[in-house]
Amino acid sequence: MPAFSRQAPRQSPQPDDLVGREREQVLLRDRLNAALSGRGSLVLIAGEAGIGKSTLVDWLKNEAEAHGARMLSGGCYDLTTTPPYGPWLDSFESGALPLREALSGDPDQAKAANQLALFEHVYEELARVAARQPLVLALEDLHWVDRISLDLLRYLAGRAQALPLLLVCTYRPDEITPAHPLFPLLPLLIREAQPERIDLRRLDQADIQALVSSQYRLKGNDVTRLVRYLAAHTEGNPFLLTEVLRTLQAEQLLCLLDGAWQLSPLPASVTPPLVRQVIEGRLVRLERDTRQLLEWAAIIGHRVPLDLWQSASDVESERLLDAVEQAVEARLLAPSADGASVSFVHALTREAVYEGILPPRRRARHLQIAELLLTRNPDPDDVAYHFQQAGDARAIDWLIRASERAHRVYAWVTSAELMDSAARLMETDSARAEERAWLLYKIGMTIRWTDPERGAGYVADAVRVARQAGDFDLAAVAHFFHGMLMCFTGNVRQGLAEMEAGVTELDALAPEERRHAGEGAHPTRGGLALWLGITGHFHRAADIAEGLLEQSRRRRIDAGITPEYVHWDRAKSGDNLEATTCLVLARSLAAFGHPEESRNLYQQSREMFAAMNHPAMVYASCVNELDLAIHYFGDQPSYREQGAAAAATAWSDAQGAMRSIQSLRIARLPLLAIEGDWADMRELASQHRQAHANVTVHLRAMHALGTVARAQGDIELAWEQVRDGLPGGPGHEPGDTEFLPAALLQRLAVALALDAGNLPLVRAWLDACERWLGWSEAVLGQADVALLWAMYRDASGNPGAARQRAEQALARASAPRQPLTLLAVHRFLGELATRDGRHMDADHHLAEALELSERCAAPFERAVTLRALAELRVSTGTHDDATSLLDTAREIATALNAQPVLQSIERIERIDAGTSAQVAGTHVAGLSPREIEVLRLIVEGKTDREIGAELFISHHTVARHVSSILGKLGVESRTAAATWAVRHDLS
Repeated sequence: MPAFSRQAPRQSPQPDDLVGREREQVLLRDRLNAALSGRGSLVLIAGEAGIGKSTLVDWLKNEAEAHGARMLSGGCYDLTTTPPYGPWLDSFESGALPLREALSGDPDQAKAANQLALFEHVYEELARVAARQPLVLALEDLHWVDRISLDLLRYLAGRAQALPLLLVCTYRPDEITPAHPLFPLLPLLIREAQPERIDLRRLDQADIQALVSSQYRLKGNDVTRLVRYLAAHTEGNPFLLTEVLRTLQAEQLLCLLDGAWQLSPLPASVTPPLVRQVIEGRLVRLERDTRQLLEWAAIIGHRVPLDLWQSASDVESERLLDAVEQAVEARLLAPSADGASVSFVHALTREAVYEGILPPRRRARHLQIAELLLTRNPDPDDVAYHFQQAGDARAIDWLIRASERAHRVYAWVTSAELMDSAARLMETDSARAEERAWLLYKIGMTIRWTDPERGAGYVADAVRVARQAGDFDLAAVAHFFHGMLMCFTGNVRQGLAEMEAGVTELDALAPEERRHAGEGAHPTRGGLALWLGITGHFHRAADIAEGLLEQSRRRRIDAGITPEYVHWDRAKSGDNLEATTCLVLARSLAAFGHPEESRNLYQQSREMFAAMNHPAMVYASCVNELDLAIHYFGDQPSYREQGAAAAATAWSDAQGAMRSIQSLRIARLPLLAIEGDWADMRELASQHRQAHANVTVHLRAMHALGTVARAQGDIELAWEQVRDGLPGGPGHEPGDTEFLPAALLQRLAVALALDAGNLPLVRAWLDACERWLGWSEAVLGQADVALLWAMYRDASGNPGAARQRAEQALARASAPRQPLTLLAVHRFLGELATRDGRHMDADHHLAEALELSERCAAPFERAVTLRALAELRVSTGTHDDATSLLDTAREIATALNAQPVLQSIERIERIDAGTSAQVAGTHVAGLSPREIEVLRLIVEGKTDREIGAELFISHHTVARHVSSILGKLGVESRTAAATWAVRHDLS
């Protein structure tokens, strides 16, 4: 059986990492390790034909041989042809063991007086061989085994525990009837040998996707199409998966062109030749009348209601039941528990029967089934399917009806597929051109979350068809939304231009021409305001939103509705425009530094979208409010958690519309970074980035991943996030990406450049930060940038300017209050004060920072603050306090794998371990703790730049420290200073 590996497709696949068999691999590896240690056992692997039993055994063979074990394997063939001891003889031959002769039945080779003696001889020979090299012995297809082989298996399995011997047996449980010799033996084996039992399941859709993604480099939508096709036509059977894939390649439906895999439109069915031969072999054994009745069943579908089958085939009930019994006995059909229907045992079984019917007869019978269904309270999907196969135009309306039902239960991808089928059938009907344009538009909007690139294509077609049909209102609306989908796919500047053009086209229409947009303020203005706010045009977005709300207020007054805009009753009205404008204003007010007003508006937008049953927009509102919670309410973890929980609920409700590859926890990414769940965060962020080609969607993931990578010392990964998110570097202009997370990436770049001591690069990124803030007029971010300027001034050797900038950052972070930024500012001011010897100021600021780190539930920030406090205690000679603080900081940093923090803790401990004069903060020569750090690194022969990189200060600052050290020691060179340090035990 071919293996399913995660590598590229090969002519002969190798059994390495098996898709969907991770648990089974763990179990087998555990039993193999036990056998290698001298504790043998039995493993029973059960599964239907083609499920991958042999593939798993092949993998075990590689694993065993890689660990120095010897693998023997034998198989059974058919109950009528497998000889006595057949699988044992096969395995012993494969291993060139003399036991083959003992079991062959040749009288010249007979060595045992009876069966027990023979079994004992086999056991002793296996024990002798296994003593030299551990053995793995596999017996495959025991559903065809002879009885005597099972007796030997029972004997050896009961004694394998004393040997380095692993016995592995495979069989098909559906073949083990009460008359089979394995049937009574299984419970005995289980009781006596206590085997590991592995029941192989079919591969689920995630497994199939992993298989397809590993072997074929296809576009995202093609992967989805192929996975769904394989899931439907193979039901997760690995053998059938392989055969279907081979057939698709053989028929050039899946092919390699110019180094890239291409997937053509897939047929309704494709039965691999090998599988077709198996099924046809079963069919020929049936009576002719039964085969003809099975053709009717194949026309009806995979599940066949008996009453519909009887009506369609027009046969007596007894004759139909006879046919059912024959088909069940031939393993072609399986009855339902209630006896009212039957199902084909496998999709390919039905397809093989179906493909044997001539196409004209198929069309006629599909039409007959459709007409019958119309008299029976029909299911829209069933009727649509049969009318489609019959080539009847009535399929269009039934497809639309089916799509509407799918949409009502949030199966939006299915809904879009049904609408697409209807739109294709409309192509040749000019009378339905306008209806087709509307359908194309709805398809694009339905899949805009799952596949915005493809959705944009549908909406572009809607624009073209609507203009041809003279529906200029729909053309304008579709033009606008095509621009929005371009924004989704990352082409933001052109997308905004198209959105503006669509609004202009709508404005030019007379009121009577607005059949889709409605009168007055149309929802496209709200969408334009939303995207302007996303991209940082906060003032213009707010102006549009406020204008729309004023128009809405006037309409309500004209209609005699008096409640103010902010009111739950208004949310229940389901006004998408007002919900959107609420969201726009909330985002803008957050950017302008009005957190409470923003918080209220986010709540209102969520309520409105929820009332309209629009979970995707509820999710969008929750994610934006989480940003607000992090920046302005960071010391209220419960608020953060409530927002994350609400986002997860909305995400779950929107699964029909959103990308299925994403996780319910995607919204928690920034929280995971703050709360220290970094391993989970890194994995989740990587998955999220792979799920999107759209940079505006995953900038949050990039910032979270980059921030954690920097904290863990993975500098290249951190810079990778900056480069990917802002490919223009410091010169990247605002307006073509999501503003707030992109601005966070800019600040990450500043921090990374500061770490490296690259002051020109720091200045370039700081200038970019200022340029973006000035362009957007945002208040949010000003405190953070002021703090980065302070750090830059300090690294440039200007502590006075640094302290002035830090005080400015403190004021900006206090009004409006931004707890996480306040934490960082207080800590920096505390570090400056420690270095300057202003111990009371340092203690005040660091105490504030520590309290904030605890209130914000931010373990990394707490560890960094504890380290800073320990440095203060060292400078004041409080040795015990410093040790305790460093121990706690180390414990946190170790759990987070925060290597730079751990390294800095070690440096402080080296200082603290010096003489009492050094612990007090000055050496006999008057050296400060920082100067002692620099001197120790001089002894190691490091340059100024290398010292700066290790201490996270600029090389200019290092040069200033070196000059001070030489002056205090009264020496003229670094070499002399190093000699002095060694003599005074500072090396």
